[in-house]
Amino acid sequence: NLIKKTESSYKNTELLLYNYNNIKESISKYREQIKDLIENGIPNSSPAVRMIGNSGFKDNSTILEEQVNNLNHTIIRTKNTIRFINSVLSKIQTDKYYEIITLKYFQNKTLEEIAEYFECETSTITRNKKRLLNEIKVLLFPNAFIDELGH
Repeated sequence: NLIKKTESSYKNTELLLYNYNNIKESISKYREQIKDLIENGIPNSSPAVRMIGNSGFKDNSTILEEQVNNLNHTIIRTKNTIRFINSVLSKIQTDKYYEIITLKYFQNKTLEEIAEYFECETSTITRNKKRLLNEIKVLLFPNAFIDELGH
């Protein structure tokens, strides 16, 4: 849900990279939820059987199993997203200025700190950050990029 259809692929790329560490961390939080469900059951679940909409009744063990399965599915989807981002980033890792991406988006360094690291002007960092993000966005969001071109 981080990706917004109304935003540009460039902004979505930045949003995804800024949240990369949070996305990775969410896997452990999902695992904790699964562990908690298995150890403690469904919160506020007093009746042994519940009415679920018009679909009928489900017992707590069925509901628990469904919740655990949904969380496991979310973990798989999140891992696939991380693998995809890593794959995209690996395609630009040999770039001289690749570390701009890791410093800016994963370590939250300022442009000034990054310029100091590279021993160059902030304008050089800004220009290369934009260039790298443009390369990444095409790999992450090819359809959105093509749509933005009007094709």
